[in-house]
Amino acid sequence: MAIIVSTEPSVPSWQDMFMLEAMTFKVRVAIDNPQASADDICAQAWTNLYHRGNPSGEWHAIPLGILESTTNLDNGGKMFVFSDSVILTSDGEEYRLTFRVRSKQSETWIWANDFMVDALVKIFPPTDEKWTKGPEFSHVYQNIHLGNFMASSIADELNFDAVLNVADNLDLVPSKFSREIIYKKIPMKNGAGNKIPDHMIQEAVSWLEEQDALNKKTIVNCRAGIGRAGSTVVAYVFYKNPTWSFEQCYKFVSEKRFIYPHNGLEETLNKLYPREKQLTESLNLVDTSSRTVTK
Repeated sequence: MAIIVSTEPSVPSWQDMFMLEAMTFKVRVAIDNPQASADDICAQAWTNLYHRGNPSGEWHAIPLGILESTTNLDNGGKMFVFSDSVILTSDGEEYRLTFRVRSKQSETWIWANDFMVDALVKIFPPTDEKWTKGPEFSHVYQNIHLGNFMASSIADELNFDAVLNVADNLDLVPSKFSREIIYKKIPMKNGAGNKIPDHMIQEAVSWLEEQDALNKKTIVNCRAGIGRAGSTVVAYVFYKNPTWSFEQCYKFVSEKRFIYPHNGLEETLNKLYPREKQLTESLNLVDTSSRTVTK
């Protein structure tokens, strides 16, 4: 039998965190079977927190991996510690968190608490963290680079020709650059829970294509260069590669730089820039529905 001994954060509890901080989850599980193995146990955090794997803020499970184990408990059993961490990607309202475990031989979950008796987490706007302490950027695709606001603020020193700033609360003054820099601002709201409007995606993609065609070395930034800017660059890669799925484009960009998508990005891109297979199927459907039957 599995028993949850303790959790981090504890349940119930109240915790303040900052967006772009890493939040760690731990659950200690005691098993009365001395032959038990960590591979026999499923351990999960259960939460509605936003992170790169949950851009829609839905309740979902975060699988926890084995961190350590202890044998020879007083009852002859074992103690296992399971853990994982995520980068928080949205500030705002109160979020909830709990834990559950079960044997892989059972369908019954053992919860850390009674229903709706959870750990409560309040996420505040980003503090002065590593993402923004200095200029950071990565080359992603053709002439397109992805970076933070600090990098764009010295775009002239970094030999960029064009800057796309998608932060709604940060402004650059192009006249302060030592040379002419092509500058464009499309103000997107911070936080993974904020869906990026269709027209902003289209405007950004069109502008990036124009700079790319002119062979302009371009940087896309928001505050940290991972959320709004990351979503924008995924959109551009998606547009430029009509046979790639959203997953392929997201993986391509995230291998170059840590990013997270905003809520609804996949649905928006599939609507605005249908994949070739989707487009063919849609055309076939229209063609079939428009046919008339003659005798």
